[in-house]
Formats: sequence, structure tokens, C-alpha cells
Amino acid sequence: MSSGALFPSLVSGSRSSSSKYLVEFRAGKMTLKGSTVTPDKRKGTVYIQQTDDSLIHFCWKDRTSGNVEDDLIIFPDDCEFKRVNQCTTGRVYVLKFKAGSKRLFFWMQEPKTDKDEEYCRNTHTHTHTLTVMFMCRGLKAQTHQHMNSSVTLSISLLSLLINSTHPY
Repeated sequence: MSSGALFPSLVSGSRSSSSKYLVEFRAGKMTLKGSTVTPDKRKGTVYIQQTDDSLIHFCWKDRTSGNVEDDLIIFPDDCEFKRVNQCTTGRVYVLKFKAGSKRLFFWMQEPKTDKDEEYCRNTHTHTHTLTVMFMCRGLKAQTHQHMNSSVTLSISLLSLLINSTHPY
């Protein structure tokens, strides 16, 4: 791991910005005004990728123009992605940030509903749990390189705790 990156790639076959996404599904954006969300009628794609620097990106891209309008770097325990159960007229999801009041809403554009729960679960996993796992393993690898045993022990214990509570 001589790349010099703080968090070296942890997925076999290092991911680059042009490689396959960790999660990808068709979804449109929504605008929040007061307590009402209204759909943006454009066709879109939500995707999550891990770039060469091992950071996790949550992105939204306009499928017609190909422009990426949202590219957010997600940090451990930064946000959650879940279905908005209060919406009974559509398949609405929210990316809710824990610090502050920022919320991004999306409406599912996949033609079938059978994978909605899987997309939601995988999105939450990749924006929440895996970010912590990648960082712990990356720090552990960097620490071993520099032979700092006390930090290695702390990172190893944290990694053990994460792996025992979230089997992958």
C-alpha cells in the first residue's frame, strides 16, 4: 500500500471514479417547501461509489443530460437513508443528515417496486456502516506501515467491535 493515500482502497480491484457503483437505482429529486415535497419531473439516477481515495460518495445524476448535480462525500454516522412512510401516494425516500437539518428527498423511478427495500437497505449500509468499516481497516493498514502499536491496538479493537456487530 504505497499509494500514500490516507485510506487506501479496501475493495478488491481498486475502484476508480469510472468503475461500477456500489449501489445504483433510478430516482428523481424532490423539493421541500414547508412540510410538502414536490417532485422534480426529470429522470435521474442515485448512485454510491467509493473513489480511489476510499471516500464514499452519494450522487444524483440527471439521466437525460448526464450531469451530476449532487456529489456528497459521506462520513461515518453522518446520515441515514430511509423511506418516508408518511407519503402514501408515492415511493419517497430521504437522505437525512444527523448534524443540522439538511434533508434530500428522492422519488423512486424504478418501474417495479420489488427491489425498493433492497435499494434502501444497501444505500443505508453503504452511506453509514461501510464507511466506518473502510476507514477502520484503512487506518489499521496505514498504522501497521508506520509501526505505531498503541494506535494499531485501538484500531484493531474498534474494527473487531464493528465486525462483530455488523457481519458482512
